[in-house]
Amino acid sequence: MTSLYALKKYQAVVRVGISKSMEYRTNFISNSFLWLVITVFVQVCLWQAVYASSDGQIAGSPKSQMMLYIICASICLSLTYSGKIERQAAEEIRNGELNKYLLKPISHLLYTFSASIADRAFAFSFIVLLSVAIGIPATLSGTITLTLSGSLIALGFVLFAVILRFLMSMIISYLAFWMDETWTFHVVLDISLWFLSGMMLPMSILPAPVKQVTDILPFQYLAYIPAGFLSGQLPISSAFGFAGIGASWILILYGITLFIWRRGVIKFGAYGG
Repeated sequence: MTSLYALKKYQAVVRVGISKSMEYRTNFISNSFLWLVITVFVQVCLWQAVYASSDGQIAGSPKSQMMLYIICASICLSLTYSGKIERQAAEEIRNGELNKYLLKPISHLLYTFSASIADRAFAFSFIVLLSVAIGIPATLSGTITLTLSGSLIALGFVLFAVILRFLMSMIISYLAFWMDETWTFHVVLDISLWFLSGMMLPMSILPAPVKQVTDILPFQYLAYIPAGFLSGQLPISSAFGFAGIGASWILILYGITLFIWRRGVIKFGAYGG
């Protein structure tokens, strides 16, 4: 009963957050959808130019497969984009608003995660539905090749990616217990993920020593792995192996987040708010 009651608390947070985000649909279109369109356009133009100066294949990938991968990777990374909710956590610590969470029977981390899910829900649903609406006709016409199994596995890894991106952002935000400003670290993370996640180029074409390092890091789960299954660059048989490593990273980052939170709350002066 206690667990059910706790679940209902966070479900209420999600419902309220979704209602709030629906009030600003124009803001979503300008911030999320246009950003995705511009990113895909720039990436496609860049790789068009790269293939124009090659013999038609790069690292064994034909142009059509690479273009499909780049589009899928851009979509996957946009679905995990860390919004204002996680960054507001640092501001709450800085100005003392964290008090209202410490005085209530609620987990700040789970509350923020619920609010983050609500903040992403409209954009997530819209982009997924748009991708399905475009992807199915394109597959039936033979323009691209998508499989149902690859698409479902990719969707599962996108959910992994959302959790991983959230935990990465919260680790940075919780550094506000010791630092006056963490915004710069969020910007550095966003810029780094353009390269480390595989959005700019598939990890499979990296030099072997570099790929061995990226294979054990969590960043590839934000774009390369879901886009790889979606575009057919990764075999379905490798899904369980990637899932095991991804689940391990979620546990590791969750443990780090809790450790920083508990140490930070001890130091927190609870002024203001």
